[in-house]
Amino acid sequence: MDNRGGAGGGREFFVEGSPFRAGELTAMEREGTLERVLPGLWAPAPFVDTAQSRARAVALVLSGIDAVAVCGETAAWLYGVAESPRAIDTVVKRFLRSPRNAPGPPLRIVSLGVGPSDVLTMSGVPLTTPLRTAFDAAVHFGDDRDAVRVVRRFLRSGHLAVDVESLVAKINEVKRRPGKLRALARVDDAARGLPHQPVVLDRAG
Repeated sequence: MDNRGGAGGGREFFVEGSPFRAGELTAMEREGTLERVLPGLWAPAPFVDTAQSRARAVALVLSGIDAVAVCGETAAWLYGVAESPRAIDTVVKRFLRSPRNAPGPPLRIVSLGVGPSDVLTMSGVPLTTPLRTAFDAAVHFGDDRDAVRVVRRFLRSGHLAVDVESLVAKINEVKRRPGKLRALARVDDAARGLPHQPVVLDRAG
């Protein structure tokens, strides 16, 4: 396959069938012509990896989907505090059989109560705010290490405006006590060792 003219041709992203087959896209990735941005989604190399370019990649996946907000690991990745997700986590406005059989990264439909104050827009993509995304990491992530890592990166980021007091206040709104205690313990672990951060839990004794 002759790629001397470049794979891009003005196209920012590629998924299977647009216009290349999956094997061709993988071959161009090996050759260095393309870079994999998400599972099943590539960009011409070199990919300028910014929050905005990541959001445009997600927007391509969500095309035609009535999304309330991208959330969870995907929102954390857009903010630069998590690794590239294996699926696009999103809350949708109405029932959608998930995941749909379409080229590109799979969708993972998440059932969360997300209000207008929990959502902002980045490059046309609705996503949970930094505070709500940190809250979801503390409360809903299945793995403690992943949750603590993401929360700590939010707390260290500075520009994302997530602080311990605001995060603890939001967690204290959780009604279910076991989930609240685990989330507070995760925030406490994330805050330990960071300068000027209060202790969340008194674990003496």
